[in-house]
Amino acid sequence: MSDPTAPEGPFPTVSQVLAGADTLPLHGAPSLLQTIRGIARAELGQREDEGENWGRCVRKYGSPFISAPRLATFAPGQKRQGLMQWCGIFAFWCALEGLKADRRPPEQLAELRRLASAEVPKAHERMAAAGLIAPFVPGEAPPEDAIFVFFRKLAHIAIFDQVLGQLIVTIDGNSGPKCVEVYENKHLVTDARIDGYGRLPW
Repeated sequence: MSDPTAPEGPFPTVSQVLAGADTLPLHGAPSLLQTIRGIARAELGQREDEGENWGRCVRKYGSPFISAPRLATFAPGQKRQGLMQWCGIFAFWCALEGLKADRRPPEQLAELRRLASAEVPKAHERMAAAGLIAPFVPGEAPPEDAIFVFFRKLAHIAIFDQVLGQLIVTIDGNSGPKCVEVYENKHLVTDARIDGYGRLPW
């Protein structure tokens, strides 16, 4: 399965971008967003070991959002009943763990669960209806309160980590060279594959 966030060349190297004269400053971020980003970074390197889009990553990140009977079909030795791309549940799992670490009230945890979905288009639709989507503007950094990045045709979602020079750094589930791990990706601020940004309502 191809990764919709994989670079499509020719792109400059990271060092070439950082050597340029025109760079964008790092954004500051509220405590909650920093917590979520730290949680996402701590998951770097987590990977599937039982087959693509099936197994322990789906079980770990999907447990707060997927029904127990459906989740059981991803357990070792069970007959697979469909695979699941897990970039969405990874992103929302990080946000949920951040809310818990920040001691947010149960109402906020419940609201996040209502917004979350393993289906990226559905999550985008719910967030747009709540006024939580900001458009991608080529050449501009994400909004300061952004925490999610949506990619081309809503095929992928990632955690927005930081702006580094003219690069947008993301932490992605279901990504990497083989699309089986939590992986750090970098995208130019002009990358037209970015659809927009999502924020939390608090």
